[in-house]
Amino acid sequence: MTNAPIEVSWWKIWIPVALGVLTAAFLFWKHFDPQVLLQLRFDWQTGMWLAIALLFLIARHFIYMLRIMVLTEGWLGWRSAFEVITLWEFATVITPPVVGGSAAALFLLNREGLPLGRSTATVIAVIFLDHLLFVLIAPVFFLVFRDLLFSDAQALTTTFWFAYTIFTGYTVLLALGLLIKPRLLMVVLISIFSLPLLRRWKKGAMKMARDIYYTAEHFKHAGISYWLLLLGLTGLGWLFRFLNLNAVVVAFAGSLSLFEHIILIARQTVMWVLLLVSPTPGGSGTAEFAFVEILYGLVNRGAASLLAFLWRLVSFYPYLIAGVIILPLWLKRVQQHHPSSLKRLPTFKGKTK
Repeated sequence: MTNAPIEVSWWKIWIPVALGVLTAAFLFWKHFDPQVLLQLRFDWQTGMWLAIALLFLIARHFIYMLRIMVLTEGWLGWRSAFEVITLWEFATVITPPVVGGSAAALFLLNREGLPLGRSTATVIAVIFLDHLLFVLIAPVFFLVFRDLLFSDAQALTTTFWFAYTIFTGYTVLLALGLLIKPRLLMVVLISIFSLPLLRRWKKGAMKMARDIYYTAEHFKHAGISYWLLLLGLTGLGWLFRFLNLNAVVVAFAGSLSLFEHIILIARQTVMWVLLLVSPTPGGSGTAEFAFVEILYGLVNRGAASLLAFLWRLVSFYPYLIAGVIILPLWLKRVQQHHPSSLKRLPTFKGKTK
């Protein structure tokens, strides 16, 4: 790990942030009707349910901390896990979903002391778990509640299956490299860096490829209970994310029945598959459009746009504030590390073949 100072271009951070905020604000203004405010509830229960929404946000953050600690086998302590997940979410908010915070996560884990190859394999495992969860549950929700999900089922059905196909194909590729044929992933990476234009980085790429291979071999032989634990944490984290929206809806639109809560969760599951193709930071714009469909039948179009904006304030924008505060503190902490004073790099328990 290098001890070189890290330069941060804040304007490169604030431009996508501003783009996302302006996109959401434009759609909010376009569909906003002052009369909508009269349809929403503003009382002590509003404050209570917004507090519950924030608690769901905190619970999800805690679950993701546990997941990254399990994946790194305790290499990250509580503080490191908290800061890594916070900055990972911060990067996710300011980048399009098709880009995501994966590149930032690689950097974060590497600066925390994990070799680049091990960091890469860990991030691949997180992406695989998230995608696998949606591959398993999204079609179930879609097929069971199809007629209750969208106002224009036929139009969004095509989009959903297109995005779901991409999801599934991507997940199969991740599984192939992470769990089935990890050696193939190593060979492909080394082959790429054997090309004339990339050969100067081949030595470093070979070390990274070996790290990925050994980490993937550990994941491959970790056992079903290990992956069930991780998949369970992943599912619980996403459940808290979905319940965050449910709480915002109850805060302003009134109580929902148990069935309506389930429908909201099903619609959100489908929405996140659709957000895969969103080009805007954090899915802004695409998410607001999808929210009109998600809240179809529960509130009118104007109220849905307003609730989408309020949900953004409660679930996404806190990470903008937290990220701006924590990023310089984290940079200061990791820059104080020196290779000679680092803890011994972790070795996975058990043997790999």
